[in-house]
Amino acid sequence: MHLDKEDVNLFFNLWFSLIHSVNTKHKIILPYKKTVYGERMDIDKETFIKIRDKLWENPKWIDEFIKENEAHLSSEEKEILTLWRKRFIKGKFIVMKHLRKHSVLMSSGEETKLYGMIGISEPFAATLEHAPLPLYIETVLIPFKGRIISDSLLRPYSASFGRNYRESFNRSFNEAKETCGIIERLDGDIS
Repeated sequence: MHLDKEDVNLFFNLWFSLIHSVNTKHKIILPYKKTVYGERMDIDKETFIKIRDKLWENPKWIDEFIKENEAHLSSEEKEILTLWRKRFIKGKFIVMKHLRKHSVLMSSGEETKLYGMIGISEPFAATLEHAPLPLYIETVLIPFKGRIISDSLLRPYSASFGRNYRESFNRSFNEAKETCGIIERLDGDIS
């Protein structure tokens, strides 16, 4: 599952505006032409990731972007960005399963949690080019209109897991699914 075309446009226009504004204000890399979704990006992926990483290290920059409102944000867009600021989850995850409804990512921290994430413009399984599961990745999960998506950037690790690791992952997955279920939303009450 993935976002519909209108939401894909909304996400990328917000995301590219935010990243461009953050870079313009905080001078993380040399200035570049603002990207519009559907056009070729003026910067490469690794350079874009540098700005993105600094943003998630300093999420208050999202508040600045909203307050300054140079992008003429609608109230819906401000609400989406506020949720990103308050509910993002940056980390390393293990992609455990691809289901029809979403792909299931398992946190790799102390407390095991399962997240049902959908793709942005295509199903997440297609993004991974049918990589064998489990797959270890680093990304940022964000809420978007009642669903969980990534911030569009992920780093897969080329680790292969032996039988003992896979069995351990499956045990953790089953325990987390039984006790907490799969988290499908990050946008609860933010007051």
